[in-house]
Amino acid sequence: MTFHHHSAIPYRREIDGLRAIAIVPVLLYHAGFEWISGGYIGVDVFFVISGYLITSIILRDLAMQRFSMLHFYERRARRILPALFFMLGACTVAAWAWMTPEELRRFGQSLVAVQLFSSNIYFWQTTNYFSPAAEELPLLHTWSLAIEEQYYLLFPILLLIIYKSGRLKLTAVTLALAVGSLAVAEWGARHSPIANFYLLPTRAWELLAGSLLAYWAPAVLRGVAGRRFLIEVGSFIGIVMVMFSIFMFDASTPFPSMQALLPVVGTILVIALATPESVTGAVLSLRPMVGIGLVSYSAYLWHQPLIVFARFTELDLSNPLAKTALALASLAIAFFSWKVVERPFRERRLLAGRSSLFAASGFGILALGGTGLMLQVGDGYPGRGDDNALRTSVSEFATVGNGWCFFSVDSIPRLPLGPAALGCVLGDRSAPQRGLLVGDSFAGHFEPFWDVLGKHSRFGIEAVTTNWCFPSLGDRYTGPATSRAREQCDFNRNYIASSLQNYDFIVVAADWRNVLKQGMLNDALEFIAETGRDGRLVIIMPTPRRFDRDAFGRMQRASFFGSPIAIPTLTLTDDTIAVEANRLVQEFSHALPNAIFLTREQIFQVGGTPSDLTIDNITYSADGRHISVYGSMAAAEEFRHTDEFKRLRTAINAATKK
Repeated sequence: MTFHHHSAIPYRREIDGLRAIAIVPVLLYHAGFEWISGGYIGVDVFFVISGYLITSIILRDLAMQRFSMLHFYERRARRILPALFFMLGACTVAAWAWMTPEELRRFGQSLVAVQLFSSNIYFWQTTNYFSPAAEELPLLHTWSLAIEEQYYLLFPILLLIIYKSGRLKLTAVTLALAVGSLAVAEWGARHSPIANFYLLPTRAWELLAGSLLAYWAPAVLRGVAGRRFLIEVGSFIGIVMVMFSIFMFDASTPFPSMQALLPVVGTILVIALATPESVTGAVLSLRPMVGIGLVSYSAYLWHQPLIVFARFTELDLSNPLAKTALALASLAIAFFSWKVVERPFRERRLLAGRSSLFAASGFGILALGGTGLMLQVGDGYPGRGDDNALRTSVSEFATVGNGWCFFSVDSIPRLPLGPAALGCVLGDRSAPQRGLLVGDSFAGHFEPFWDVLGKHSRFGIEAVTTNWCFPSLGDRYTGPATSRAREQCDFNRNYIASSLQNYDFIVVAADWRNVLKQGMLNDALEFIAETGRDGRLVIIMPTPRRFDRDAFGRMQRASFFGSPIAIPTLTLTDDTIAVEANRLVQEFSHALPNAIFLTREQIFQVGGTPSDLTIDNITYSADGRHISVYGSMAAAEEFRHTDEFKRLRTAINAATKK
């Protein structure tokens, strides 16, 4: 069976409208609107559209015997590179002006990765897309561009090799690759979620789905012609599937996985059936929808850096008006980029010749890549500000990777699951008194705190902590179901349940805010009650202040550039639930004769006065959520001189005698 493609692929307004459906949720999601919890799904919609359109173009050229790889990559270069270079150049200027040396050095690394179309690999190695740290990376979004470019390097070769064998064989091969890719994604979502999110082998099936539609699109359109009911119902179901994914998926959804079939199949239905005569097609073809769709590429390029650099300013990003303004600003800059940069190159008004375009593209890649290398070699150019102001600040978080106990299997893939998480003792390891610290990362960040207290007062404390593993007797878990930490958490809890009798006292800590928000606080309270049922001392740590942005990074930039330290002015909108959660846990502990709840004010203070800054005028916070190694140790040094610690030490001694 051979292909029959028209000499020209007709422009479809409804596909540009579908691009609007894809880009707007992405903008709102990254701007911080929590009600659009699956906004990242927009990228998957783009993948399907891209696979469909690119394959349609290649098939047309092959059918007309005019396809060439040079022409194909010229089109790709005209489409992608001018707007990308424009955005990267602006980001480099902003990064130089606003970033600390370490931030600028890492920016340089990502800038090089973008030029090599391998930023997905770079971010796979360095960043969890859904982590707080991702909010400070202006080029994080380029991972999806890298996926597409890697696909464009390989897929045209496949078409060239198999095209003459006919549509059925090409369909069989492509379908086999797509099914294989989906199977790997389903496995990866549960065993290696970060790699699964970023890499081509687990994303290729989404692009291949669009390619499969392109093979059969003419036949599909002929088959449904005149069948109004099928067109209306099918296209409507498709758009509902996409919208359901956007509003119902969230960061805990295994992704990409079998669940990603929902938006992918929905997108296919819309492309295949949403003709201009259908209601869905008519809505997607409305002028505002098409207008947003036309500038969607530039909007995608600009939204991430705009939001990231806005976080470096005094703009209150907890304010819905500020979030909306950022989303609208992304569209405004996108229109400028589309009008002034994208269109002139795509319409050959600039660099009309192929050789001149390739030469300019090569120069741009070398210039930006060279700039990135210089930023790395120059260690972020500390001479731009006061580098001495940074040397006393330690922002790292306590993990087994830097000498502590927190078994972060979610962010350190090399860590084996199971008993390797046990046996890490803080404080005085030779002391007969032995405590146990249990919980999630919010227990992990208190490890330096208890290490200082233990060494000072001669007791040891074993830490059994891992990601999202709040103290519980059950199997509920606050993190993504796909995280490796889920299995580690089960192991930790089994160990704790069977070993409590070996410890004189227990310290429990968690992100009580998240536990309460997910409706699991009673699980933790039951653990506290059961742990202390035989008279064992239970010490409960509070959830620290939750700032609306990276408090430590904010302080670092202020110190480096000689601006006032603005930590007290940071907004605390996200802290409201944390305050309520702390209150509920504290009230519960008051009803237990052998439980002690340490408040924020007791732990984070200087000379008895509650403070967000240490005695050295440095924030306790590492990222606006967790406290740093430095902050944890500084808090302990202050706390050990307080009357509250004397009472706590007396309670520990009494518990030991029992």
